[in-house]
Amino acid sequence: MSGFRHSLLSFGILGYIFFQGLWAWHVKIPRNIKGLSGSCLVIPCTFDYYEYPPLRPDRVKLYPWVDPENVGETTFRFYDTTVTIEVVDWAATQYIMISGSMKVGQSVTVQCYVYHTCSTYPPTLSLNIPLQSHSLAHVSMTDGTSRTTLTTTLNIDRDHQTVECSVRHVSGQTARATKPLTAECSFLPLTISQTSDTFLEGQSRTVTCTASYTIIQRPRTISEMLCTIYRGQMQEKSITLRVKRNMLSLGWPFTTPNSITGMKGSCIVIPCTFTYSISQPADLKVAWYLYQSNGYPSVYEERRTVISKYQGITSLIPSVREGNCSLKIERLDMSHNQDRLYPWVDKNPITSYHSLGHSFNDKTCQLIVSDQAQEPQLSIIGIPRVGEESTITCSVRHTCASAPPELILNGIPATNVIGDTLVSDWIWERTAEHTWAVKEEDQSVRCTVRYRGGQGATSELKLNVECPYDQITMTERLIEATEGVAKSVICSVSYKSLYVQAVKVPFRFNALTRSCVVIPCSLPYQEVPITRGIWSKKTGDTIYHNAQSKVIDHFKGRTKMKKDLSHGDCSLEIDDIRPF
Repeated sequence: MSGFRHSLLSFGILGYIFFQGLWAWHVKIPRNIKGLSGSCLVIPCTFDYYEYPPLRPDRVKLYPWVDPENVGETTFRFYDTTVTIEVVDWAATQYIMISGSMKVGQSVTVQCYVYHTCSTYPPTLSLNIPLQSHSLAHVSMTDGTSRTTLTTTLNIDRDHQTVECSVRHVSGQTARATKPLTAECSFLPLTISQTSDTFLEGQSRTVTCTASYTIIQRPRTISEMLCTIYRGQMQEKSITLRVKRNMLSLGWPFTTPNSITGMKGSCIVIPCTFTYSISQPADLKVAWYLYQSNGYPSVYEERRTVISKYQGITSLIPSVREGNCSLKIERLDMSHNQDRLYPWVDKNPITSYHSLGHSFNDKTCQLIVSDQAQEPQLSIIGIPRVGEESTITCSVRHTCASAPPELILNGIPATNVIGDTLVSDWIWERTAEHTWAVKEEDQSVRCTVRYRGGQGATSELKLNVECPYDQITMTERLIEATEGVAKSVICSVSYKSLYVQAVKVPFRFNALTRSCVVIPCSLPYQEVPITRGIWSKKTGDTIYHNAQSKVIDHFKGRTKMKKDLSHGDCSLEIDDIRPF
């Protein structure tokens, strides 16, 4: 094939006659004509005489003149009777036409035709379908072109197929065209039969839709409400079904705890979230119901009456638009105990659904109402020591942020610091923290919790206050001593109370191993009341202390003060004597 896309040639048709006869006749040719490169081209041409027709027209001679600008002395310029030839190197597009009844089992007429300019050597047409009673026709058109048409009959045996037509010109160029054929399936009128006119979502019911086809194909659409057959056109038969959807197949799954505990007289919030599987309605309303085997008692619902024990005490926590369906209940009562509640977040009323054949318990939240307060938790940071600051905390968990329980600390002078912390969904922890300067007389701390419903509970924590002291020293009055003869020695210790108290103890004491012994000790005088004492070895190791952590392992758990220090007796009992 040549590299050019197309070219133009102009031809003028000139008469071989004298000038004075030019106006007696005229020539008719197309002004433009398109030809395929490598193929032939027939330029149609007709002429006629206005006057002075020749005696022998068969002897009239016409010839082409390819340059209308340069003509002879006895010829005339025929600008209005020139033809421009456009030479192209691509084949013209062919056309496919299908006519008849487009149904499976019926016959249709398929025609493929193409326009060209070479009637002498017309192009060849072919189809991708079997040729039945086919014919090939060539027709000359008024514009100088010719049309070649291939006609055949097609028996439709399936609903979808593609008809393809190919053309091949004498110059070798080819082209291809396709056309989809979509046929309807011939079938008899539909019939529907059902065993019941009431249908429950999730419950099996039989609905039979019957259609007779001309061919066997894949199953067609059958819905609960409409039996539809699609074959290019649509035929349908419908029945009216009264369907109740199942509550367990909702388009808005929600999440609530399986159970939640609150105090009688206090408030509680049931945490609840939901999501819509499709677009959430803009004016969505949330309701809550009490679960029963029959009926739907309302616990919360706008513009609807709720059951008496929940009247005036239920409200929603904003915002529904953000997927929050949490329910707040004020002033819990023991009549609410063991109630199972569930939300409803649907634009359709709950009565349009059913729960037949399923247990709805796993989708509800059980209320557990208690009338007994749990004891608060007391804890202390570090070991309380006389003269130092120490911190103690008392905490309790609750479900009512708007009316939290009251915490009261007794036993130590302090200023309370109260705080609330959210520990989980709508569960708070209230904490009272106290810091004070520890005194020796601080024995224990009590924390009391009181709820709005009047319930209360108390916890107590022993402080075991320690008295910080300096190193214990013992001074012997005599350098030498006789065994069995009692001598006095002075034992002294410096306390945070900033005084030293001398005591009397034996210088030496004998005892049998594995037995117990009481070492006598007395206070000659008391400058201030003494409530605690410490025993130590000469090396400084503590063998008795009210805080066991201070006692060395060899004596831990085996020593105790025998008498009452307030009466001047500081005697020490040692059990299970072992070698030092």
